[in-house]
Amino acid sequence: MKTTKILFISVLLLVFGVKLQAQKTAKVAEADIKTSAQCGECVDRITKGLTYEKGILAVNLDLKTNILNVRYKTRKTNKENIQKAVVAMGYDADDMMANKEAHDSLPGCCQKDGEACGDPAHKQDENEDDDDEDE
Repeated sequence: MKTTKILFISVLLLVFGVKLQAQKTAKVAEADIKTSAQCGECVDRITKGLTYEKGILAVNLDLKTNILNVRYKTRKTNKENIQKAVVAMGYDADDMMANKEAHDSLPGCCQKDGEACGDPAHKQDENEDDDDEDE
């Protein structure tokens, strides 16, 4: 009887120990998503918007390539959910088209084929591209 209790307690400790260890080592993945971002305002809007999404660990949007790189917990979200969040903000995400109402409510410089951007960082990027052509 005493051996049975010890064996039972050992099995319980082993099972709970494995469960606790599994919770500590959450799987992390990375996704690259092509967006329709136009300027620094777009970067801010997408970055801030994604920080409120469950499971997002890090967000980086490269304006030169329009590639959004996202690190996320696979137990909390997935690439499709992240794409849907970007689409809901008014931007394209890979092959998913932007939500029309959200897109139309973006500032003109953030809309596809919109007006010229007043963001100095965006103009600086354009000037850097011009400088590259001179070399």
